[in-house]
Amino acid sequence: MLVVESLCRPGLGLLLFRIEGSESLALKGPSGAGKTHLLRSLADLDPGEGEVILNSIVRSDQLVPEWRQRLLHVPALAAWWPGIGGCNAGSDV
Repeated sequence: MLVVESLCRPGLGLLLFRIEGSESLALKGPSGAGKTHLLRSLADLDPGEGEVILNSIVRSDQLVPEWRQRLLHVPALAAWWPGIGGCNAGSDV
């Protein structure tokens, strides 16, 4: 279970939500809406306030490297898709 309590940082409003073990959550929105800010905040990659709890483990009780082993943020890279940046830019691979 993932619990987010009063998570707040520049670029995001106040967030409160809970995702149970059998649930999933999709983030959708235009560029600049804050999707990446939210994910980076959950992984403690950016400063912010509030608490994140993953399977009863409280983020603020963990050392940063330990927390980041539990909750990862893997950014999308445009080069992963043919024709968008990278070595294959402009080709129809």
